[in-house]
Amino acid sequence: MGKALLRRAVFWMTIMVFVCWVPGTFAQDKPADDNEQTQGQEKKEQDLSNWWTRNPLTFDPMPANLLKHFELTYQWDRSTGNWTSDNHMLNSQLSLRYKRFTNNLRYTFDKRSVAKPMRPPNADKNVSLRKSTKNEIHEDLRYAITKRIYAAPGMFYLEDDYAYIDERYTYYLGAGAEVIQHPLFKLSLFGAYGYETLSYIDDYHETYLLIQDWGKTNEISHYDPGTEEYDVFYLNQMIRMFPYYGVMVTQSSTYVVNASDTDIYRW
Repeated sequence: MGKALLRRAVFWMTIMVFVCWVPGTFAQDKPADDNEQTQGQEKKEQDLSNWWTRNPLTFDPMPANLLKHFELTYQWDRSTGNWTSDNHMLNSQLSLRYKRFTNNLRYTFDKRSVAKPMRPPNADKNVSLRKSTKNEIHEDLRYAITKRIYAAPGMFYLEDDYAYIDERYTYYLGAGAEVIQHPLFKLSLFGAYGYETLSYIDDYHETYLLIQDWGKTNEISHYDPGTEEYDVFYLNQMIRMFPYYGVMVTQSSTYVVNASDTDIYRW
């Protein structure tokens, strides 16, 4: 991960901590009477497991203190045969909640390498078929309006050399709802309108210039030598199932489409 990406991650982390932690600090400085102490004892008895998957207004009473959650997963797999493939994937999420506000900061790192052995007598050497690295940051700040509906501004950042993407920023503002809310099953939908900027790495432009030399640029559309800018629609669907206590199964789908040209989309 480059220095620029680190700076952005630290910046968003700082904003998130400031927004969620500072109000909680002032709230803790306030003296409590007997009634508040009694409420505090009731709050301690609440089951706050998986609170980051629930709307804060579904708790009675709604927790007034700052809640924190962090999760990290790392996966490595190797496939061998006619070629060797290595895949490293890291996913992390930091969630902070203060009353109706919930902030989720996610970071994903994906590194892949695929090589094929050369034919004898150079069988001890490999031909590199793919080497790629992807970094993605997702900043999501939610405000609970009702027990089912929330509003959320957010931001995606992506750099992916396999897709020739140098930097892609996606800013959005929208609303989501818990369409089905059951202790064992939850269905969430989210829709937003956003703005996106996209710039490509040098290899992408060099490939275009090569095709230009071949006289086949008419076969390529939507090429921009600079930074592309356009509006987008962002849709997300998520299912969470809780078959047993302490076990959660999730499924999600994301759809982003260019607002002015629906033929350009990501699914």
